[in-house]
Amino acid sequence: MDTLRCYFEGRKELFEGLYIYNKEKEWRKYPVIRLDLSNGKYFEKDLVHGTINTILKWQEKEYGISDPEDPTNYDARLTNLIRTAYAQTGEQVVILIDEYDAPMLDSITDRDLQDYIRNRVRNLFSPLKAQSQYLRFVFLTGISKFSQLSVFSELNNLQQLTFDPNYEGICGITEEELLTQLKPDIGLLTESLKKLYGRYGISHTYEDTLTQLKEMYDGYHFTDNFTDIYCPWSLVNAFAMGRIMNFWFSTGTPTMLVNVMRQNNISLQQIEHFQATIERFDAPTERIGDPIPVLFQSGYLTLKDYNPLTRRFTLGFPNGEVREGFAKSLYKYYMEDYVGSQDTLGNGQDCRTIDDFKVVKLR
Repeated sequence: MDTLRCYFEGRKELFEGLYIYNKEKEWRKYPVIRLDLSNGKYFEKDLVHGTINTILKWQEKEYGISDPEDPTNYDARLTNLIRTAYAQTGEQVVILIDEYDAPMLDSITDRDLQDYIRNRVRNLFSPLKAQSQYLRFVFLTGISKFSQLSVFSELNNLQQLTFDPNYEGICGITEEELLTQLKPDIGLLTESLKKLYGRYGISHTYEDTLTQLKEMYDGYHFTDNFTDIYCPWSLVNAFAMGRIMNFWFSTGTPTMLVNVMRQNNISLQQIEHFQATIERFDAPTERIGDPIPVLFQSGYLTLKDYNPLTRRFTLGFPNGEVREGFAKSLYKYYMEDYVGSQDTLGNGQDCRTIDDFKVVKLR
């Protein structure tokens, strides 16, 4: 979203050295309206209005729009925002919406609240079609497919990019990018790991670093081309800290996802090697009864194999970081208090001696 915003704001200097720098000839500056719906919580009706109202007020302030007479009329407010931005700049408006489905996901277990939120969010998004003549570009992110969400019932001109081969690398770092553009970072990480392992008499090479990075952070696939995608969050943190650790799961596991898995009695063993057709991922998020689409969209599962005859994908954990982190995150939800610490999950690979450490490292 930051990249798109800077591009449409015409900030050419930020793209020097990149493909788009010379490819784009005009670098026109468009007004950008960015709505981040993850910027708040939606567990109560009062919180719903408070969050959406604050998000809109930030944007209205940028264009000198005074407080509206009816702050709950999100349709009119976004319409006014779009037309004001167009009138002040003479350019069509770019709309960027972060985590459009965050309100619905927060209220997934409360049917009445879910209905209320759905109506509120539908009201907010309705101008996206009605004001299309003023819009240059609209981009939305979320972990649920919008095609069957009733909040988008008035929109029929959005394109789903999740399974589009042309965009399969848009949400991460490809292996090619890692081995070329990030090669200096791999070298620095290797030197840091050499020092760490050297204290225990263990050798470590550049190739060892590549192997560990692939096992821990690679493995995301979004089409049947199976282009390897690395988790950008984990890579950046590994390079910054000089260590290969679990980073992605420090951001937390959605409570609604845990609840749905418990309700469906889904175990970790069932998740691995799960098979599904592409239609399985078209389920609406508003009534989650099947956690598989959300597990995929949120990065807990990825495509592992494909049978073109049956049109069925095989799903599984993308890498070691997700597999281990998922088990530990869900431990307290699945296990009784008397079972013991979540550390018992890793007893099979405990490193009690340096020799054990070497074996786990090789794995």
